[in-house]
Amino acid sequence: MSDSIVVVNEGKIEQIGTPKELYERPKTKFVADFIGESNIIEGSVTSESKDQLKITLNDSIEFTFSKPKNLKIKNKCLLALRPEKINLLSPLKKSDREVISVNGSVSEKVYVGNTTKYIVTIGRDFHLKVQLQNRSDQKDHNIGDRVGLEWFKEDFVFLRD
Repeated sequence: MSDSIVVVNEGKIEQIGTPKELYERPKTKFVADFIGESNIIEGSVTSESKDQLKITLNDSIEFTFSKPKNLKIKNKCLLALRPEKINLLSPLKKSDREVISVNGSVSEKVYVGNTTKYIVTIGRDFHLKVQLQNRSDQKDHNIGDRVGLEWFKEDFVFLRD
C-alpha cells in the first residue's frame, strides 16, 4: 500500500496524504467526494470568539466548534460528515455523550448487503446520507419512519471552498 496519495483535480493538487488522512480529514469538497461518500453541508457562522465558532445548519441545528487551524472561516463554511459516522436512534432520544442530535424522517433506503444506506430528511430541504452496518442488533428502519440521528462533533471536517 502506498505511503501517500496525491489527489489531483483538473491539473491542480487538492491534497497529499495517507489513505487514512484523505478519508478522515479531507481538505476540500472535491477530496471529500472523490475519496468515499460524504455529506457536504453548508453552515452559517452565527457568532465567533477568539477560539470558538457558533455554527448553524439549515437554520435549526446549532453547535459550538473550536476554530480550525490554518483555515479562514467567513460567514459561511463547508463541512463534511461521513455517512457511517452517524447513528440512527429512536426519535427524541438524547444522548449523554457530547454529540449533535437531531430528528428526521427516513426518505430513502437501499439495502447493499453488509450495509443499508439511508437518506434522512430533517425539516423540509435538509438531507443527510447515513450508512449502517447490517447487524442482528441493528433496528431496521423503513421509509417514513421518524428517527433520531447523532454524531460526534469531532466527526465534522471543515473544508476549503
